Amino acid sequence: MKRIVSFVLCLIMVMSVFAVVPLSVSAEETDAAEVGASSGTTGDCKWTLDDNGVLTISGNGKMGNYLDDDIPWGYEITEVIIKDGVTSIGSGAFSYCENLKSITVPNGVKSIGDSAFDDCTSLTSITIPDSVTYIGDHAFQFCTSLTSIIIPNSVTSIGSQAFRYCTTLKSISIPDSVTSIEYCAFDGCTSLTSVTISESVTSVALKAFCGCTSLKSITIPDSVTDIGLGALGYSDFDHVYGINIIKIDDFTIYGYKGSEAEKYAKENGFKFVEVKDEPKPQVKKGDADGDGEITVTDATRIQQYLANLIDKSRIDIEAAKTTGDDLSVIDATRIQQHLAHLIDLEA
Repeated sequence: MKRIVSFVLCLIMVMSVFAVVPLSVSAEETDAAEVGASSGTTGDCKWTLDDNGVLTISGNGKMGNYLDDDIPWGYEITEVIIKDGVTSIGSGAFSYCENLKSITVPNGVKSIGDSAFDDCTSLTSITIPDSVTYIGDHAFQFCTSLTSIIIPNSVTSIGSQAFRYCTTLKSISIPDSVTSIEYCAFDGCTSLTSVTISESVTSVALKAFCGCTSLKSITIPDSVTDIGLGALGYSDFDHVYGINIIKIDDFTIYGYKGSEAEKYAKENGFKFVEVKDEPKPQVKKGDADGDGEITVTDATRIQQYLANLIDKSRIDIEAAKTTGDDLSVIDATRIQQHLAHLIDLEA
């Protein structure tokens, strides 16, 4: 009997130890549980993930940044909906989400963080709203299915390697607001055939368009004062570091005589074609509305402008100055005299 009682007491003691000591959970199981969550917070915002892989970001303020951390919603998302009130897309927020095909970005988002869509290989297009002023480094790098993108007239800088190796991107237009195209911004965009650089750009950085093997010519505006080494007309054969660059045959640079474009072409052995401005059409003195004719409407347009009833976008002020002095009611009177054949404005 004593042996039986002792055995029972030992058994109770062993069971009590297991009752108070928690079972350990592996790191993989913990991460899986977190990634499998269906909702949570990100920076100032909230997120929810449905069973179809649709991620919705809502709230007021900035998203969190995840360059050095796993994203909480996991990497299997197929669609992202960002609601009004969100002001930024966090760094690394959707990087390596290889199944992501579409995203809705509302007006109000001001920045797209570094590596935000890095390696989103299924993303075919994205519309960037006019509120965005900054596209971060590596933002769309390796988006190999991205065929088109519209950069709004609010963006001032295109970050380093922002569109690097977007191998199906065919054309890009740089808006007037952009002043700099950073290092390797379009490096390796092998399908890129057309680039329009705006008159506001002053700097095209090192290897900005290196590796764009389908791009055979480019027009550089006179505003560009700095073109980095290997920025144009070179093929890049080093996938990781981009060290080996080979000149593209028959590459042509169009630009103004004496410009940085001509200097770059001569230094690198590229064909250079001078761009000449089209002669400006002769403006008729007194043609305030710009329709090519002198009518009573021109006199009226001057009076409206002087009375602050219309702004300067509605009048050609230089043409409206019939005397060469500051615009005044005298110009309106002279137009009326011209119409009555009392004076000749061109005399």
